[in-house]
Parts: sequence; structure tokens; C-alpha cells
Amino acid sequence: IYAHYDVVPTASDDQFKLLIQDGYLKGRGVSDNKGPIVSMVYAINDLYSANELSNNIVFLFEGCEEIGSIGFEETLRQTKSEPEIVDYIIMANSYWIGDQLPCLNYGMRGVINMRVSVSGSTALHSGTDGGIGFETTKDLILCVNDLINCKTGILNIKGFFDNDENSISDEELTLFEKIIATKEGNVTLDTLINKWTKPSVSITCMEGSSGITIIPKEASMTLSI
Repeated sequence: IYAHYDVVPTASDDQFKLLIQDGYLKGRGVSDNKGPIVSMVYAINDLYSANELSNNIVFLFEGCEEIGSIGFEETLRQTKSEPEIVDYIIMANSYWIGDQLPCLNYGMRGVINMRVSVSGSTALHSGTDGGIGFETTKDLILCVNDLINCKTGILNIKGFFDNDENSISDEELTLFEKIIATKEGNVTLDTLINKWTKPSVSITCMEGSSGITIIPKEASMTLSI
């Protein structure tokens, strides 16, 4: 059973104070991913105490997930003993549709994060140099516009969407309809298909000059695919 207990940086330490309100635990990292750690430990303990635990369980918790799981693979390779066999890996790092019905996710979309940067020889003043030649910010927008159709969100890379339209089976569509029937989260079929099965492209950050009249020497943006 895998989970992580680290969180992304925050400017306020007050968010680490645990608040119990209306039967809910509220605080930094409760849902991602400290709460699931506690619930899984208690669940396994209850099964063990009732003599109903029929499997060997290994807990694997880490504290570097939010920064790329530094050293995680190396540590696993050093500690894994042969011929040890792992039948199932349960990872508690996803979300329910709503707040009432638990769910088990059997698949997740992968992710590619990248930074695209355009550099020039020097920063320019828009009042004196604007419109004379190439500008880093305009070139960056043109570059990303060639990559992404910003109106549809579709990535303009040949083969990226191959076999995508037929990737949802009738069995999965039946599951989706059952989920919609629970009215959890008020989701629609289109929402579930796009959220769970389709590739997506998001521009997550844009960086350039801190001055309103300065054309920056370097302009960049980050993409999450």
C-alpha cells in the first residue's frame, strides 16, 4: 500500500493546524495524502485484530512525492528481496467524484510537464523598440499556438490521439452510466469521458518581464499534458 505524506510548499504554517469540523478533518495535506495513510493503517489494523487479514501487507510511505520522488526507485531496488512477489499495489492518491460514496480507480492518465522558453539577446523597452523586430513574448505565443489549438485544447502532434476515439469499451460506458445514476458530484457522461479517458493540455504558468513596458530577454511558459 503506497501513499505520501509530504505537501507542496505554503507561505503559512497555520494551514498545518488540524481542524475537526462537522465530522470532517481539515488541514494541510489531509486529502493529499495524510488522511488516506491514517485510514489505511486503521483499516488494516481492524482486519488484523478481527483475524480477517488473509494477505501480507507492506506499507510504503514516502516524503518526496511532491518533488518527483527523489531516490524512491533506487531505495526500492536496494531493499527488494528476491524472489519476493507483489500481487497488487494500492495507491491512495486520487479523489472521489463526490463526498459520500467511496470509489476504486483502476486507471489514471499519465502526465508530461514541460517548460517552453524563447530567449533574445537583451531586454527591450516597448516604447522605443516595440514593433521593430522579433519579440520573445510574441514568438512564444506563436510557438505554443502551433502546438495547441487554444480554442479546442487539442494538441497538434501527429499520432497523439491515435486510437483514442475507440478506447472506451461498452463495459466502461456502462460503469460510467452507473456512476452518473448515483448523482455524486452531478457529473455528466461527457465530463467523465474527458476527465478520465481523454488526453488534455493545460498552460499552467507564463513568465516574462516584471515591468509593464519591458519586452523580456526571455519568455517562458509551462505545459502540463
